Amino acid sequence: MRKAFLKLHLWLTIPFGAIITIICLTGAILSFETEITQAINYDKYFVNPNGKKPLPLEYLVSLFNQQIGDSIKFTGIKISQNPDRAYVFNTKKRGVSYMINQYTGKISGIQNGKEPFFEVSFKLHRWLLDSDKKTGKLLVGISTIMLVLLVISGIVVWYPKNRKMLRNNLRFKKMKTSLGQMHNWHVVGGFYAAILILAIALTGLTWSFEWYRSAFYKTFGASSEMSHRGKPEGMENGGNPHKGDKKNGRNDFPWQNAFDNIKLQTPDYKDITISRREASVVTSNYGNSRAADKYILNPGTGTIKEAKLYKDSPRSSKIRGWIYSVHVGSWGGLPTRILTCLVSLFTAFLCITGYYFWIKKKFKL
Repeated sequence: MRKAFLKLHLWLTIPFGAIITIICLTGAILSFETEITQAINYDKYFVNPNGKKPLPLEYLVSLFNQQIGDSIKFTGIKISQNPDRAYVFNTKKRGVSYMINQYTGKISGIQNGKEPFFEVSFKLHRWLLDSDKKTGKLLVGISTIMLVLLVISGIVVWYPKNRKMLRNNLRFKKMKTSLGQMHNWHVVGGFYAAILILAIALTGLTWSFEWYRSAFYKTFGASSEMSHRGKPEGMENGGNPHKGDKKNGRNDFPWQNAFDNIKLQTPDYKDITISRREASVVTSNYGNSRAADKYILNPGTGTIKEAKLYKDSPRSSKIRGWIYSVHVGSWGGLPTRILTCLVSLFTAFLCITGYYFWIKKKFKL
C-alpha cells in the first residue's frame, strides 16, 4: 500500500509540480497585494490630518466634481475609521476610483485596476495567463486537485507504524548532508503544513469547477446559485450599488447626515461605503473579512430605512465570504495571512524539492 502511494506521490509531482509551484508562488505574492500597493503609492492612499477635522461630505463632493468635471460619474464614497487614510470616491467604471484628501479636498490619486505586477500575478494564479481563461482555469483546477492528492499520499507514505516512530518523525533534525536536511524539511514540514494546504486548495477549487462549488455549498447546507465573485457580503454590488447618480454634479443627497447616522449605529466600523440609496459597513466582528452590514437609506434625508445585518444573511452568502477568507488566510487577521503566505511558499518548496529528489535518484547525481 505504502509503495503504491509513494509512486502516486512521485508521478503526480512530475507533471503537475511546476503548475502547483506557479499557483503557490503567485498566491503568496497576492497575499499582501493591498499593503504593497499602498506602500509604494503612499501619498495616494494616505493623508496627514495635521490636527484638522475632515471637511463636510457635501463640500468634498462639490470639490471633487469641480476637479474632475462631468465626464466621471461617481457612485459612492468609502470612508475609513483610520484618519490617515484618504477617502475613496468609487466610480461607475469597474476598478476605477479616486482618492481625495478629506482635510483639503484635493484629489491625491487615481486607482485604475491592479498594479501591472499584481495583474500578471493574478492572471497566472487564476488562468496561467491564458487569454480565453478556459484552458488555464481547467489546468489550475486539475493541478489543485492533484495537490490535494499529493498531500494525502504524502501523509500515507510518511505515517509511521508506531507511536515511538511518530514522535521521532515529528521532529526537525539536523542532518549530516544538505540532501538529508532538505528531505527532513520536506517530510516533517509537509506534515505540519498539510491541514492548511488542504484548506487553501479545497477552498480554491470553488473558483475552478461549478460542479465542485455546488457540492461544496450543498455539503454545508446552502445553495450556490448566487454569483461567486468574493464581494463583501451584504453589499453584492461593491462600490457601485444600483446605478449611481444620474448626474455627477447633483449634490442634493445629505452625505454627511447619512454618514453620521450610520456611524451612530456602528461606532466600531472599519470602513463605511455610502451611495445615494444604501451603505455597506465592514467591521471586525465577524472574522469573515468579506462580511458587511447593509443599510438602506432614505435618499432625501439620509436616515436609515432598513438594516440588513450580515448575521441575518443567507447561509450561502456567508459561506462564499468564508471560502474567500480561508483561501487567502484573512479569517484571523494579520497572523493567519502571514501563516497562509508562508505555507504557500513552503508548498512551492515541497514541489521543487520533490523534483530535486527525483532528479538525484533518476540520474544518480
